[in-house]
Amino acid sequence: MKLKEKVDKLLKEQNLTKTWLANKVGMKLDGLRYSLNNHSLKFDEVFMMAEALQIPLSELFPEQKSIY
Repeated sequence: MKLKEKVDKLLKEQNLTKTWLANKVGMKLDGLRYSLNNHSLKFDEVFMMAEALQIPLSELFPEQKSIY
């Protein structure tokens, strides 16, 4: 699942909006949408998202398949 899809799912589960999340991260809504759609978020922005959503940071990253 991509980051955008995970964020959308988490926001829906917590009954929150992207506007709320953008404010928590210190971004404008259009900037958040653009960054999610174009995979251009900075690490600190992803970190702040995890804090705002009260989830472990690792939950926002895609699962890695082991090659071993």
